Order: sequence, then structure tokens, then C-alpha cells
Amino acid sequence: MIVEHALLQVKTGHETAFEKAMTQGRPLIAASHGFHSIEVHPCADR
Repeated sequence: MIVEHALLQVKTGHETAFEKAMTQGRPLIAASHGFHSIEVHPCADR
């Protein structure tokens, strides 16, 4: 199994736009061959 991890830096004030883009992009990501799941969580360290 391959697990991918990405730290995406979202500019302050653009959080809502990022969340909307992720919601719209999930179907495209899920259509990828071998896709299993995706989780997006805010970073508590920042």
C-alpha cells in the first residue's frame, strides 16, 4: 500500500475558498485509479 501525505499551506483569509475547492475536487481525486480515501484536517500547530 502507498500512503501519500501533503502539507498544504493556505494563505490567511483563503480558508473558505480552499475548503470549497477541496469539496469540488474530491470527485476528481476519487476517480483516480486505485483511490481508497482522502482526509483533510487543519493543522493544529499553526
